[in-house]
Amino acid sequence: MAYVMNPELKKEYAILAHSGIFNLTNDSSSQASIKIMLYPMYRRLSCGQGIIASAFVLGQIPVYFPDKYFYGFKEFSNNDSTLKVYNLQIAQRVWFYDMFNFSKKFKQKAGKSLLNNYYKTNGDAASMEMY
Repeated sequence: MAYVMNPELKKEYAILAHSGIFNLTNDSSSQASIKIMLYPMYRRLSCGQGIIASAFVLGQIPVYFPDKYFYGFKEFSNNDSTLKVYNLQIAQRVWFYDMFNFSKKFKQKAGKSLLNNYYKTNGDAASMEMY
């Protein structure tokens, strides 16, 4: 069981819930073995040159933007705390026919990427300058 100390970060909380890494609880009085403090997600945009070709043909050519999302949280267990920061690489496809579908699946895709990164690093925190 894990208790998230700041569930008001709704997007970050939803991503953590979709990842399935922890069994989350909303009860602050529970004796959860792990407490988690979420940090706001940071997005680094990729190059946007591909949109020029797509705009030229009125969106008939799909374009992929491999944006980087930095997801971080601090994990408190007993008297120990560990900062964990992960680079979630999620490619966004921009195309006339499915331009409105990506945002509906973002949290699920980010959760899968977080799960993959979490198990790939075996719990080791990735270093990042922004936290």
